[in-house]
Amino acid sequence: MADVPQFAVNDVPMDVYEDIEGLFDTQIPVIDSGPSDDLLVDIMDSRRTDSDSFERSDLNLVDVMFEADTDSEVDQDDMSTTTDVDLVWTNAQALPNVRIGTVVGSYAGQIMVATGAGSGGTLTADAQIFDIGASVWGTGAIFAPIRRYASGAVLNGQLYIALGLAPNNQGLASVVRYNPAQNAWKALLDNPIPGCCAGAAGVQERIWLFGGRLGSATVQSFSPSQGVWITHTSMPVGASFPAVVSDSAGEYIYVFGGTTADTPDGGITHGMSQRYSISTDEWTLLEPMPDVRASAAAVSLPGAIWVLGGETDQLPAQSSVYVYSPNDGTWAEAPPMPRARSRHGAAVVSDAIYLVGGLDENKVPITAVDVGIVDSD
Repeated sequence: MADVPQFAVNDVPMDVYEDIEGLFDTQIPVIDSGPSDDLLVDIMDSRRTDSDSFERSDLNLVDVMFEADTDSEVDQDDMSTTTDVDLVWTNAQALPNVRIGTVVGSYAGQIMVATGAGSGGTLTADAQIFDIGASVWGTGAIFAPIRRYASGAVLNGQLYIALGLAPNNQGLASVVRYNPAQNAWKALLDNPIPGCCAGAAGVQERIWLFGGRLGSATVQSFSPSQGVWITHTSMPVGASFPAVVSDSAGEYIYVFGGTTADTPDGGITHGMSQRYSISTDEWTLLEPMPDVRASAAAVSLPGAIWVLGGETDQLPAQSSVYVYSPNDGTWAEAPPMPRARSRHGAAVVSDAIYLVGGLDENKVPITAVDVGIVDSD
């Protein structure tokens, strides 16, 4: 990988990106679209406990799954508290180029960034690699087909990218894998359901996809060693652009928020928290997020899951950071990010959280790389 010159923080004016929001006019047939908008409105105030575990097939969605727990009703403003875990923010070398709706992962002291919209709203075709020790960005190999709003995760040190929207705004079935040691991409078995906008996690030797187009509730996993796609129990609440992360033990996958549309700021955005058990293929509805979110980023650190930024319903990027405790099932609010972000990516290296790309509250692309260091003292 060739090194590239270092760049200063460079927030590019938004006028060259105005075409980004207009690329999603094509109507795509609904595939497992999940609950209706009316149902999502009803569940915004719904409360469930960590013990509400179920299999989707056993439930009547209206009468059982989304019944409010009136004994535990809490005002929206009181749903989070200030955490005693401090998050100290600093910054790293800025991205050399804009990335909006990108996939971000980490391996061996490197941050890998791929896909998304670049300068002028054009789709990017290469990877950008940040060497944390050397504090320098490099350019990785070219991949195809190009796409935005893809799903991606790291598994065994390699970055997997699935689905996404092509330049003609059609959903892709393509799955590709980046090997940073070889600086090479490899095409893998296509997904049986073309689409975009799903959340992803890499755990237990599989790449997992949650949700997708028009608030889909579909759950799939891909085994690279077997070359097989499997469909699992659907999500209780469907979502496009949810924040997805596995716990540090690799037993559960958490899905936070999302919207019902194929643009992050469209449709109805919700703040549902859902936990998937890999071993049992069952879902649990958890305490909802303190606020609705779509296009947020989520990372897992021992004892806590962090959900960073994202967009609220019809509102721009936010700087808030929420922390979920799997041990007691509660939310807390951490110190905010240095700047609002949405449609960004996040990765963890040595217990530090790296935030890359995205848009700010004015829909201006962000090239600054913010680093959050957890201080529990």
